Amino acid sequence: MLPFSNAVFIYRVTGQELLDVLQISANALTATELEHFTQTALSLRSFLQVSGLRLEISKGGTMLSVKIEKECCLEPVDAYTTYYAH
Repeated sequence: MLPFSNAVFIYRVTGQELLDVLQISANALTATELEHFTQTALSLRSFLQVSGLRLEISKGGTMLSVKIEKECCLEPVDAYTTYYAH
């Protein structure tokens, strides 16, 4: 039993959608105050909170690699695979 009336949702996203969202978030890490409210920089030096992923991001905010946890190991995110999150 949950202490709040929270509902559980399951989301389906393609690997490409996941990579796009993570890239937008990575861009926000290097945003300047002038870019603070642009579409590519959601907020100054912020990053989307995730679990089950291993990310490698350059100092310039470019995604170098994104791996997802599977049963036994990490594997690269495939742009054409559908992933489920809850």
